[in-house]
Amino acid sequence: MISSMTAFGSGRHEFELGHVTIELRSVNSRYLDLQFRLPDELRLAEIPLREKLSQRLTRGKIDIRVNFSKPRSLSDDRLGIESLSRIATQLQAVRQTLPDVAPPSLADILAWSDSESSSQHTDPQMWVEPCVIALEQAIDELLLGRAREGSRLAKSMLEQSKSMLDIVEQVQAHLPDLLRTQREKLRRNCWKLYKTPFLVAFRTSLAPSCLSASQANPASLPCASTWPKSSRGCAPT
Repeated sequence: MISSMTAFGSGRHEFELGHVTIELRSVNSRYLDLQFRLPDELRLAEIPLREKLSQRLTRGKIDIRVNFSKPRSLSDDRLGIESLSRIATQLQAVRQTLPDVAPPSLADILAWSDSESSSQHTDPQMWVEPCVIALEQAIDELLLGRAREGSRLAKSMLEQSKSMLDIVEQVQAHLPDLLRTQREKLRRNCWKLYKTPFLVAFRTSLAPSCLSASQANPASLPCASTWPKSSRGCAPT
């Protein structure tokens, strides 16, 4: 079965910490060439993903894009009572040592909450298995795409082959006439060459006896059977 090297596949897996999305783009290559593009938080998942790809694919240049996102509820909880209370407690602890510390702005609170939430919910090890699951889905879709494109290519090749066979049959039907015309043309050219002044002078100077015999009996010439019918009765001079 013909399979195309050009295809696309994607996979997505959701779990309690968020969801991960993987996209695969494949183009033709003699060997398996894997190009990863994934965030630093998921860099630990690259080795398992590479192993899985090597098990199921044998060739092609594969571009792998990995993205992740945490649930909206985690993002919307940045200004929750629990988060704000924790910030206020920490601010009071700081002011016991540094009483002149200014209160944080809203932008500072949002940025700090994002940083804290990110550190809690992007443990690389926790995202490895979801990445592998999403990759399995992406590979399945990629292989289906390769098969579909290969089927289309095979159909196109069969249509082109049929057209070529039709042309061959047409040529074969005219082949006897073409060969007959070509042989006749070759005979005429040989006869014209035989009658050129140079060859006449050559035959006259080196083979006078053969020349006399040919004038008396043109059929005795070695090539007489290949002359044009209109010229067989004429002796070369």
